[in-house]
Amino acid sequence: EKRKLEAANALVQGAEQISGLVGPALAAAAAASLGLGATFAGFALMFLATSALVFTVARGARKRPDAEGAQNPSAPGGGILDGLRYAWRDPLLRTMLFVLAAINLAAIGPMIVGGAVLAEERLGGAGSLGVLFSAFGGGSLVGLLVAGTAGRPRRRGATMLGATALIGLGLGALGFVPGLVSACAAAVAMGVGASYLGVVLVSWLQERAEPALRGRVMSLVMFCVVALDPVSYTLAGVLVARSLTLTFVAAGTLMLAAILFGAASSQVRKFD
Repeated sequence: EKRKLEAANALVQGAEQISGLVGPALAAAAAASLGLGATFAGFALMFLATSALVFTVARGARKRPDAEGAQNPSAPGGGILDGLRYAWRDPLLRTMLFVLAAINLAAIGPMIVGGAVLAEERLGGAGSLGVLFSAFGGGSLVGLLVAGTAGRPRRRGATMLGATALIGLGLGALGFVPGLVSACAAAVAMGVGASYLGVVLVSWLQERAEPALRGRVMSLVMFCVVALDPVSYTLAGVLVARSLTLTFVAAGTLMLAAILFGAASSQVRKFD
């Protein structure tokens, strides 16, 4: 089951990374040939089509017997509280979710907001931002390949902390890079670590959770991954206004704190 979970997560992450690489190029080509109005109209139609597909899938899922819903037909708010209580009582789950939240909080804002300022001030202009993101995407594909083909690590807790350290080192290094080549090297390292964690960490969380509560645990994962984005953007904007180097150093420091927090847990250290 573990290999199936990792394979499924690798496919999802792979589709996301490929769309992240191909999408901007297609958008630029569409804007150049069709104009901005037609391009945004096309985006709107794509979102409508996607919404229809999601509605169809959700409708089909409601017709199936749902073990989780059958065992606990509580209101949505009660289900969320059940997931929070369950994750909090499990030291390993709790620590892994905290690490995941710290990674997202530390990385997404500095990479997007700080990356734009870095490209403009130190890397030769806004065009280099696309090169930087492409380097991150290339590293992400490497991380997916490693996660999908490598066997189960002997010490999964140490592996998680090591991948987190790779992201943190890349983030901190971006505050001191002298040019585009070194910035791309740091972005590749970050992409490898982030993509690898995106597959294996989520798979481990799914494997760890009881089947009846797996959906609730995954809702907490999505909160850690998505809901903290605005906070990260805001903090990055405040820090960039003071110092670009400080922004990336602070992000790397937060990643280091997440690593130390994880290493302090005996459950993480013993997780094999």
